[in-house]
Amino acid sequence: MHFACERGPITGFYQALTLDIPQEVTQEALTGAVQALLDRHDALRMRLSLDRRAEILERVDARLLVRRGPAADPAAVAAGLSPHDGVMAQVEWTPGRVLVAIHHLAVDGVSWRILAEDLRDALAGREPAPVPVSFRRWARELRERAERARGELPYWLELLAEPEPPLGARALDPARDTVATARRLTLTVPAPDPAAFHARPDDLLLAALATALRRRRGLRRVLVDVEGHGRDLEELDTSRTVGWFTKMYPVRLDTAEDVRQVKERLRAVPGQGLGYGLLRYLDPDAGPRLAAAPGRPQIGFNHLGRIGAADGAPAAGSDPGTPLVHALSLTTLIAGGELRATWSYAGEILTEDEVRELAGHWAGALAEIAKQPGGHTPPTSRW
Repeated sequence: MHFACERGPITGFYQALTLDIPQEVTQEALTGAVQALLDRHDALRMRLSLDRRAEILERVDARLLVRRGPAADPAAVAAGLSPHDGVMAQVEWTPGRVLVAIHHLAVDGVSWRILAEDLRDALAGREPAPVPVSFRRWARELRERAERARGELPYWLELLAEPEPPLGARALDPARDTVATARRLTLTVPAPDPAAFHARPDDLLLAALATALRRRRGLRRVLVDVEGHGRDLEELDTSRTVGWFTKMYPVRLDTAEDVRQVKERLRAVPGQGLGYGLLRYLDPDAGPRLAAAPGRPQIGFNHLGRIGAADGAPAAGSDPGTPLVHALSLTTLIAGGELRATWSYAGEILTEDEVRELAGHWAGALAEIAKQPGGHTPPTSRW
């Protein structure tokens, strides 16, 4: 949450998903089902103050959020969101279809699977499964963890001690390089099998990215911000918790390393990277020191995992004036058994030809990895 608020405007920061519902569902039945979701998942009742503090409202009236309409334009539905007023969700429906827009501070990929299942259960008259850990409890736990993460500060400061050279025509400028200037390039490639390397998907994808950066840009070492789902507190069962669970932490890749070496480098990150965000945004002493560190990753990476065919991937939006965090970002997901990669880039720093060539090198490196013999380092993970 602090990361999003620090970037700039958050009003237009949303995700939206269209779901099929029975044709016979009425306004009253849908409103009752949405009320059940609001009552069960406290992130949907969050209100954000101007000083970035979040409070959970005791009740939000679903009748104010559900309306009949074409249920076809995510941006139009999301326009009704207002996190500072406690309006974190908007719902528009037409017979057989419902479009749900939620402020991104209250939802992520796992949350959509939970909400889709709970909505269908509620419409069918079934009681949704319980929520073992509330979003409120998870947030409290993070603040306690921030104190314990202070021992990691020297590691992160050393990692960020050296500035990065510009990735493109110039350095990223938050006043010029905004969401409105971003461009995108998407390609689909066969997905290599991480199990062959006893690896996680990130290991293969980042190893291919490192190779592509060496071949296209001639880089030897490069900082990359790696984003993950953030549900890493093993003692807390967040499998049924709705909210934006995310973490982002810097990794310095050596572009000459192979999959096994990249895998080992990622395993060496303390606490799977969770401590960086805790220190950066929740520790009043460590936060300013990390913010002022010379090293600023210009590249972001996020593997979203496997998207189910039933509901598809959510639409997303941000305020056009929001500054870009990275000059180049790679977001990947698995859909229909294929790997879909979206390259987002600052249009005034990198050209489409440059990004397309880099993406081609990355796809080629992935194909080469798929032909290599596997590795032997646990743990394993599936796409």
